[in-house]
Amino acid sequence: MSNMYCHKLALVDLELWSILIERIQSEHGLRYIIGAARLQRRLTEAANARHSRVHIIPHSLSGETSRTRLEETQASGAESSP
Repeated sequence: MSNMYCHKLALVDLELWSILIERIQSEHGLRYIIGAARLQRRLTEAANARHSRVHIIPHSLSGETSRTRLEETQASGAESSP
């Protein structure tokens, strides 16, 4: 199960990723908790910026060197103006 979230590009809802982070923290040691805490902070910042989805790209099992890319979504579903 530990490799399920490794080396994959995942597009997940913030809520689902938060659940996964909690599981990482409960099943693994300190380095996983540190990496998960960093990701949780980035997800919180994304949610505060009104982004509803994030791309998580883990580069190590612990997530310590993970990058996040934010994908802005439109609540109304209307096309944006130039």
